[in-house]
Amino acid sequence: MRRFIVLLALLCVCDGVRFGPLCSGNPNNRRRTSDSWGAGNYGARRGSRTHQGLDIVCEDGSEVYAPFDVTLNGKLIVYNDPTKAAINSGINLSGEGLCFKLFYVRPDRTSGTVRKGQRIGVMLPMQSVYPGITSHVHVQLCNKKDPTQQITAELSSECRTRLHTNTPSLQAPNPRVKVHAMANRKSVCCGLSSLEVTLAVLFVLMTATSVSLITLMALQTKTEPTPLPTTEPRTPYLIGVGRADCTGPPAEVPLMGYANSQQNAAGIHTRLFSRAFIIDDGRRRVVFVTADVGMISQRLRLEVLQALQVKYGDLYGQENVVLSGTHTHCGLGGYFQYTLFMMSTKGYIRASVEPLVNGIVKSIDIAHSNMRPGRIYRARGELDHSSLNRSPHSYMNNPEDERQRYKTNTDKQVVVLKFTDLDGDGIGMLSWFAVHAVSMNFTNLMVSSDNMGYASYLLEQDKNPGELPGQGGFVAGFSSSNLGDVSPNTKGPHCLNTGLPCDYLNSSCPVGGPRMCTSFGPGEDMFDSTRIIGENIYKKAKELYAGATEEVTGFLHSAHQWVNMTDVTIPINATHTVRTCKPALGHSFAAGTTDGGGDLNFTQGAVEGDPFWDGIRDALLGEPSNETQECHHPKPILFSTGEMNWPLPWHPQIVDVQIITIGSVAVVAVPGEMTTMSGRRLREAVRQELQSEGGFSDVEVVIAGLSNIYTHYITTFEEYQVQRYEGASTIYGPHTLSAYLQKYRGLAKAIAQVRLEELQGP
Repeated sequence: MRRFIVLLALLCVCDGVRFGPLCSGNPNNRRRTSDSWGAGNYGARRGSRTHQGLDIVCEDGSEVYAPFDVTLNGKLIVYNDPTKAAINSGINLSGEGLCFKLFYVRPDRTSGTVRKGQRIGVMLPMQSVYPGITSHVHVQLCNKKDPTQQITAELSSECRTRLHTNTPSLQAPNPRVKVHAMANRKSVCCGLSSLEVTLAVLFVLMTATSVSLITLMALQTKTEPTPLPTTEPRTPYLIGVGRADCTGPPAEVPLMGYANSQQNAAGIHTRLFSRAFIIDDGRRRVVFVTADVGMISQRLRLEVLQALQVKYGDLYGQENVVLSGTHTHCGLGGYFQYTLFMMSTKGYIRASVEPLVNGIVKSIDIAHSNMRPGRIYRARGELDHSSLNRSPHSYMNNPEDERQRYKTNTDKQVVVLKFTDLDGDGIGMLSWFAVHAVSMNFTNLMVSSDNMGYASYLLEQDKNPGELPGQGGFVAGFSSSNLGDVSPNTKGPHCLNTGLPCDYLNSSCPVGGPRMCTSFGPGEDMFDSTRIIGENIYKKAKELYAGATEEVTGFLHSAHQWVNMTDVTIPINATHTVRTCKPALGHSFAAGTTDGGGDLNFTQGAVEGDPFWDGIRDALLGEPSNETQECHHPKPILFSTGEMNWPLPWHPQIVDVQIITIGSVAVVAVPGEMTTMSGRRLREAVRQELQSEGGFSDVEVVIAGLSNIYTHYITTFEEYQVQRYEGASTIYGPHTLSAYLQKYRGLAKAIAQVRLEELQGP
């Protein structure tokens, strides 16, 4: 009995968790031996390194199974080499106390749980990359220890030695040897030594504990979600940064931003660039691009993703790529597919689209080719004297107790991510600050990246001494944020003909109306104002970059969902719901803003229609339906764009929402211009959901505005009631923000609870 207990205890220690069959056609997990490409055992030589996993034979195209009940923890990127794209996939798993990875597998899904013996995915075509090799699944423990004893029938050399040394012989004992041994050790109980009694007791306790745990698990009626691991990756991030020109033709192309069909490019003030940042934690990869464009259109995003698919297969797609525009109002137009946006930029212009697509893709190419191990640090500060709320009357309509939580009516915070290599040398910086890129006003006719682009230029020149603009290895990206009601024109709105302040409520002048009401920046002219605001942003970012010491660690996550924004139902209490509307623009949309007013006699703050303009609308375009008018109340509808589909739909109905997390930093990709208070509510909602499961702590949530698709503005319900320009341009009705809060909460919750597979959309 004693020998049995000691032997069983040792076997339990040596054996641990055992894998079931991994691949169809290989029920015993037969491992790859030697072939022309090398050996598949753990520790086999691979040039200057050693093989840190075990290769299990698996024919190309075979089904791959869960070896026991497992949790799927995300897709794995195996190689950085695009020539191996055909097998550049795998899956991270955990279960039975083990964390491990399977290479060369195309997973059916990348999150959730799979029971033992159920299919995980399919073996990729290894022969297409390594002709003549023994096709195999590579199994690697996260701690990079030898997995042989768990996977195959073999025991590791260490375990065999321990069994040989410590297990009593099962042959007939030599009586004299036994008597001699017993004479030299103290018997504690039943002829057993103290060591053997201790081992036996421990074994019994372990068995009892295991049985108790199994019983508790069986009795538990509710399955708790598995928190997503956010602990520090065991290896540094792989980081790549890239920059590429996307200026396009500098003449005869309409500029996008002020909706002025007469504003055609006639020269270059500053060139336009796309800046890409790629981060890889060994399990998954995310891409963030900030480009010097007014906004990202759905067509632009789809063309970029299509080009990436051709080059990289499934490595980069809608799930892990975020495209964000800096919101310069002096970049090229003509890259939309919805009628309203095409009208002001004279349709779809291929000469404008191609440089944009090629520039964005090239910036990602450069970042991809430059990937190296590195570290990320974060910092946060405040920047004053560089922004002004251009709709304070709307802001004041928000609840007083909510407003009292904040010092100012715009967000002053600047968030910086600092990217370095392992030696601490800087390779890039990414920053978010909420301000409109409209220092260059509506009279400008030159292509310009405006204040945000100028900040990038200054920091890149600082970090790339001696290089020409747009050259050098250091990349500085300044991204838009919740800038919907935020202007860089800090002197505020004044009447051009009198110099007096404009009317507070509707931003108009006694003589000349809203067209005479214009905001002015801090400089002598728009060029000087662009320089001043750009320098302010640059100096604060540089200061934060230099002092960034809080390292960002943890795994990467990405959640994406398509949403029909015209039909979202939001519960407001236990018995009542509200919903979004078909897209529509109000009368105050035509009034423009103090950064660029309209040409006609529309004013901001209009909650009643105008019979003259409504009559013209009805004759040319048709009257808005009663349903749409009621849904958008109190907005007086000027264009019922959701009911206008000739020659193409005027506004999008299907919108994509997305969140990526980089350790403790969550980037919320918003498809429009959120006002200050809308952004504050969204950041808080996402932070609460991410931290609710305990897997995230001290999360920094940033909003990346103008991302992936453009849907105009997103105000709070209270701001919407005032119907200034921002409210009139909130196209899905008064509950637009509530719908987005609901959807982004869902994304954050899916990340926190590892339930990404539950994200469904149209």
